[in-house]
Amino acid sequence: DGIRDVAVTGVQTCALPILTIDTYGRVLGFEAPDGFGYTMQQFSATSGQTVFTVTRDSTYLINNCWVFQNGSLLDETDYTDTGGSTGTVTLDVGANLFDIITIVSFRSITLPAGTVYNSFTRNTVDLVNASSYTASGFTLVNGYELLFINGTLISDLDYDIVGQAITNFPNLLTGKLTVLQWTPNNLQVPNGTPVNLLRNTVAGQDLYEFSYVANALNIYQNGILLDYDTDYTAGFGEYTLA
Repeated sequence: DGIRDVAVTGVQTCALPILTIDTYGRVLGFEAPDGFGYTMQQFSATSGQTVFTVTRDSTYLINNCWVFQNGSLLDETDYTDTGGSTGTVTLDVGANLFDIITIVSFRSITLPAGTVYNSFTRNTVDLVNASSYTASGFTLVNGYELLFINGTLISDLDYDIVGQAITNFPNLLTGKLTVLQWTPNNLQVPNGTPVNLLRNTVAGQDLYEFSYVANALNIYQNGILLDYDTDYTAGFGEYTLA
């Protein structure tokens, strides 16, 4: 069916629980973090292919996924997502032969109640020659965000957040700005405890160390999501660029 790689479904977080301890060192209470699931499936498309079947948890909520085409994030208007344990993502425009379609799906769930909630929020705005943007219609939370312009990830070195304003873009931006924000869990940290690391590559070096949860690693090069197995392989606490 053209699946390039399927990550483990239901990967749990590394989030630390909250312990309530009295002055004598006795544990009075314990609060575990909400559950978090992650899957990544990659497809090598056939010419004109529009429908991609994805295996997810049965409680997956529609539109709790990111869809990439050749490493570029697609806008929600570019596809239709369905839920269920065997869901589909349908592109509005058929893919080209050998296009790499990557679908990253998330699930957040309260424990022990079992209430599923959205893992992130998504807001988009069209910019024209903009050096900054002030959030309108949603609340921006510094440190919870991922920003994309025209589907390309923006490094956090390329902007500042002051209150509700995103400022100091290195160049005037024109196009669609997408603001993805993780949802806080019961411990009031982004559910799934995502960790972002920015590093410069070294000429001729292919092996890099990075501590991550098994099967829950995305690598972007100059803002474009790399293709697992083709562009890199991942080992325990490290990854190797092709």
